[in-house]
Amino acid sequence: MDEAAQLYWNRYGMPIVNYSCIQGWTGDLRGRGNHGNDPLFVDTGRWDDNDTPDDFGDDTWIQGNYHLKPGSPCIDAGDNTAVPADITTDLGGGPRFLDDPLTADRGKGTAPVVEMGAYEFFRVFLDIKPGACPNPLNAKSKGKLSAAVLGTEDFDVTTIDPATILLTGEGFAGSITPILWSYGDVATPFEGQACDCHDLDGDGYLDLTLKFSTQDLVQMLGLDQQQRDTILPLILTGNLNEENVNTASSNK
Repeated sequence: MDEAAQLYWNRYGMPIVNYSCIQGWTGDLRGRGNHGNDPLFVDTGRWDDNDTPDDFGDDTWIQGNYHLKPGSPCIDAGDNTAVPADITTDLGGGPRFLDDPLTADRGKGTAPVVEMGAYEFFRVFLDIKPGACPNPLNAKSKGKLSAAVLGTEDFDVTTIDPATILLTGEGFAGSITPILWSYGDVATPFEGQACDCHDLDGDGYLDLTLKFSTQDLVQMLGLDQQQRDTILPLILTGNLNEENVNTASSNK
């Protein structure tokens, strides 16, 4: 499927496309800053055939989560000049311009460069089972899994709307919501290698602690069918409170 299936134009000429991520991009439409790479959405929407692939009448649409994952080629890759002056927030209510310090600017304009797509990428520290290392999960447990969004000198966790938080697994469909949340200083950000950890407790900054149903997570990730000692990266997304939309720092 090339870009002809993604774009429509009339007989008066081809559209002008710049700084966009387009499935099947061939370059035939030219333009600047375009690509067809996987945008790395948290969860792409899809049709569920309800186990009846020959019957389209009972198909249901599973809504996706179109926030960007770390490493997405759409981060800091849009065109600042294409954003109307009165647009200050993204689709989720967060700031429309945020700079990711770990991603080189590839778009047009001075930092912060807008993302391609509806949502800005927002990097925060997440600790699974805060204060513990390693972080094993007992798939037979009927209890709760703890996770904490960690506050720092530059990030106030009270600006997050806990009701919008979703937890999913990398490469898995679906997501779950926290059943409880609270505030407290419970952990220190870990800046080492991915899937490594430490057991440090609080660092003087307020954290947002979340409780998820272990069995909901097991069912979503199919953990009862996974081999022992399997490592599964988890992804947490959420939006800022409406009153904090225009006051969030742009360097997180």
